[in-house]
Amino acid sequence: MPRERRQIIFSEMELYEALLAYNRVAEQPAFEGEPFSLLLTREPAITLVTRVYDRREWREEKVKLPTPFILEAMIRFCIANTISLPRRASKRFLVVQNEACLFVLLDPVKPTADLRLVATAGADPNSRA
Repeated sequence: MPRERRQIIFSEMELYEALLAYNRVAEQPAFEGEPFSLLLTREPAITLVTRVYDRREWREEKVKLPTPFILEAMIRFCIANTISLPRRASKRFLVVQNEACLFVLLDPVKPTADLRLVATAGADPNSRA
């Protein structure tokens, strides 16, 4: 059976928006302060640089975001922006050509029962029973 693959590519602004929105509602926020740059790596990973006001001065912090955090942020962004994501599909965060990508793989649904008709012994195929 064929499988469906989709790549949902996030612009830098969309990625910022997704990460900020999820960080606000996450049980354990991944970063504090205002992000001002991010670095995508091949691992795939995101290192986020934030500015935090601390004791009358600004300081920069670099935070390597955990993959599950990034993935959840991207999925929530898609749902909020009515980008369809099949519930049963497997989803992964990838970096493709230096862009953040939500990779979606949908395997076909396998039938739960054999749908072939089985003729019973002695039944008349012409009857309308």
